[in-house]
Amino acid sequence: MSIRTAAFRRFRQAVRLAESRINPVSPPRADVGEGIAAALGHTLDGQGCRRPLVVLGAGSGPVRGGVTEALTAAGLNIAVWDELPDRPTDADADDLALFYQAERCDAFVAVGTGRAIDAAKLAAARVALPGRTAAATRGRVRLHGRKTPPVIAVPVVPGDGAETMGRVFLTDRHGAVVSAEGPALRPALVVADPALTARAERPLLAQAAAEGLCMAWEADISIFADAAARTAAAAAVRGLLESAEPCWNTGGTAAQRSVLLEASRSVGEAVTVAGVGPVTALCEVLEGECGIPRGEACGAVLPAFMEKYGYYNRDPLAAVAAACGMDTGTRAERVAALIERIRRTLFCLGLPEHIDGIQRSRFESIAARAADAAKRTGCPFDVLAADYMELLQAVCETQYSR
Repeated sequence: MSIRTAAFRRFRQAVRLAESRINPVSPPRADVGEGIAAALGHTLDGQGCRRPLVVLGAGSGPVRGGVTEALTAAGLNIAVWDELPDRPTDADADDLALFYQAERCDAFVAVGTGRAIDAAKLAAARVALPGRTAAATRGRVRLHGRKTPPVIAVPVVPGDGAETMGRVFLTDRHGAVVSAEGPALRPALVVADPALTARAERPLLAQAAAEGLCMAWEADISIFADAAARTAAAAAVRGLLESAEPCWNTGGTAAQRSVLLEASRSVGEAVTVAGVGPVTALCEVLEGECGIPRGEACGAVLPAFMEKYGYYNRDPLAAVAAACGMDTGTRAERVAALIERIRRTLFCLGLPEHIDGIQRSRFESIAARAADAAKRTGCPFDVLAADYMELLQAVCETQYSR
């Protein structure tokens, strides 16, 4: 790392930490408990919301009837948006914002995966910033005194932390990444009901858990992380390793689903402060340009990346390992045990160990985009395009020559 790059990162670190101290942001309120979603209508009514827009995304199918009935039973005049694709784009967020305004709604209720929640969060920012499209709402979002409509997150497929995270990730119609971050993007309320998670679709649950493990590790080593963020990251890794596999296998017990929901919220808390890192940078490019679900990409890339770079920042990783019960041996041995546990968990969740179908001719452009995105993260070490090229060659099972 050059002296200039190191100085710039230290400057960014100081600015982010000062901002978090000057404008501390409390986590969203969370209503937690088995069957708590049944009271959602009365909760919104008590907050003065009479015309919520219910956003039904991927993963909401098994529960959408119950959620809408809970709202209408409380006398709310709901509007419903059920045209959200599995991987929403910035255009979908724009359409959602326009529909919200046309229907004169007063809150978003996002049900399903983290992508549905992200679309609602970005649409809410779009409503608060008239004249700006979702694609223009990139980078650090500042509302300059304006208030976003409240977003109520109802995660059916927890793990990726979208329900508490001050960050969104979508793509545009051409596959380019549209990401934004800032406290203004955090939901106002999280409804964490283990009964809903019992009906989560297994592939979506596996992908969300992989994303959560990836982002929690990145937050833990980030130069922007403070003590609270590292504590949240460690709690997230511990909870995901403990609960994701049984929830994926059999639906899990109510207690195990509660642990998974809590771990997901911890991911969001950690990432809101510390940001994401180089693995997410690559996986976002792979989804945007190649159509590979980000969770699947994380499942293949994360273990390989940790094996190569796990010796950086061993202290926080060793602390995470100790929090997960791996508290014997040297720091290097504890880190190695943690990496192996993560690899085994991802394998047991049915995620592929390799990525298939990327043309070799695309490696260079993918690596260049990922390296450029990684520069803007809190990663404490340089990950260059050549490093990403090497990583792609390692995790891509079939490398087409054309």
